[in-house]
Amino acid sequence: MGIEIIAVTEATMRRGLRHQRQYSLVTNGSLTVASMHQRGVRFLASADRRLAIVDEVEILASADLGPPS
Repeated sequence: MGIEIIAVTEATMRRGLRHQRQYSLVTNGSLTVASMHQRGVRFLASADRRLAIVDEVEILASADLGPPS
């Protein structure tokens, strides 16, 4: 399936805390964004539109992904 599990480091947590403060995100959202930054990932498939305010990521909703193949 192409799923990769990555460690949440102290640096990731610090970046997540900055995202929490800057964008008023909840902990899970801020850690998701920080982990994405850590791995160089820009696109996130999510129904959580609150993450759209984060400059570093682009949110893709199910309608953006097109019909199933």
